[in-house]
Amino acid sequence: MQFKLYLELATRTQGAALLELLRFPEHAVLKSGEWSARWWSHGKTKRMRSLDREKILARIATDGVNELEFKWRPRDLSVAGEPVRLAELWFDFVPSRVSALWAPVPTEKLAPHADERNRITFGSGRPPNYSRYRLPYPSTLECFFTFEYREDVIKDELELLERLIEWIRTSFSPRLDPLQLFGHGGPESFRKMPMLYGMRSVGPWTDRLGEKFENIYPILVGPVASCEGLAAAIGDRCALIRISEQAPIAIVSIPPGKVEEVRHDPVVKEWVLIRDVNEIDKPQELLAEQGSESRQAMLDEIYRQEASLAWLAPFVKR
Repeated sequence: MQFKLYLELATRTQGAALLELLRFPEHAVLKSGEWSARWWSHGKTKRMRSLDREKILARIATDGVNELEFKWRPRDLSVAGEPVRLAELWFDFVPSRVSALWAPVPTEKLAPHADERNRITFGSGRPPNYSRYRLPYPSTLECFFTFEYREDVIKDELELLERLIEWIRTSFSPRLDPLQLFGHGGPESFRKMPMLYGMRSVGPWTDRLGEKFENIYPILVGPVASCEGLAAAIGDRCALIRISEQAPIAIVSIPPGKVEEVRHDPVVKEWVLIRDVNEIDKPQELLAEQGSESRQAMLDEIYRQEASLAWLAPFVKR
């Protein structure tokens, strides 16, 4: 049987150390396999395959990247008696536009339609305006894992998740510690939207990520203090898992069947991001044209849209 797991990790690191994020999972937890990469850089789509991940990372470090798809598949057959096995790994990496890995985007229009669409998506070569953010804008790595498991050994999904969370824990190398990672995950059905997209580009909300969690998910990754605080609030409905004695981050694991209950429990609000619709930034000229009644109507509509999403409703404030 197969099981799909989702994990999104983010870091505010902007320097060359950001490349370490692409070394997750730790090489030791992967069997022999082939890596394939497709990325957009300097106005072109580039591709590379290798059995050695480091060869691809060296090329990416030299080229820079605006968006990367990174895949891994094992070459060996399933080992007899192995209860859980990673069958496929797929990454979507988006670096911050002011990070060391961000590649220059052409300012001139590109002839291929797909490349021109990417050029516009990545800012058309204009410098980004991150002035609304107090903290460095994060880079993100979305991870999609496909695991194969034996039904005669794994008794239920809860036991399977426990094994997979332990696999994730061992996948964090000490080299990742300086990145101060944060994020969330769980069964792929729990994925709603990428973390930063859910912030709707609102500076005050995005700045709080890391110290607070974006929402409640079966797997939460964050600073040890935040994980300890949330775990203490939730009590026996979760497990606190330390990466190591030295690691600055930890994991909070919540059984999928308890997630909705925990989301609606007021005790978690100290540790989860509250989206205050009054903090949404709008162009000043637009506000000047609308007046207070129109502005309030706009905020009311934003509140209605946010509150209609079941996974956001407990964390939306007027």
